[in-house]
Amino acid sequence: MGSHVAEILLQQWWSVLGIDDLSGFEANLPAAIDFRRSSIVEPLDEAIGTFRPDYVYHLAAYAAEGLSSYIPAFNCRVSIEGTTNVLAAACRAGVRHFAFTHRSPRTVTLSPGWPCSRKILCSLGSLRDR
Repeated sequence: MGSHVAEILLQQWWSVLGIDDLSGFEANLPAAIDFRRSSIVEPLDEAIGTFRPDYVYHLAAYAAEGLSSYIPAFNCRVSIEGTTNVLAAACRAGVRHFAFTHRSPRTVTLSPGWPCSRKILCSLGSLRDR
């Protein structure tokens, strides 16, 4: 899902920083994305603070959803600790808009004319869904 959102944002001339541990498929990364390979449970302050996004789309989740009932502690760490980490780093960097989803939305619509520098960070999560 993250690669699709990043592609839409890039087509609309946004600067996009993607953060992912590449547990999905690296081949899905859009070529024009500014990318940092990292898990969302690792420190993110440097990447987010340097990029200084106006908006954060947090889309990260473990790529093998069918295994979640077999590895609940791992999923809890990624889902809860990872989300808390992304949100805290975004707050410390002064991000004013944070969008989070745990399931795949069907569409992403961005309103033209937003007062910002046109920079967005996507914590990409699973790139497996292509």
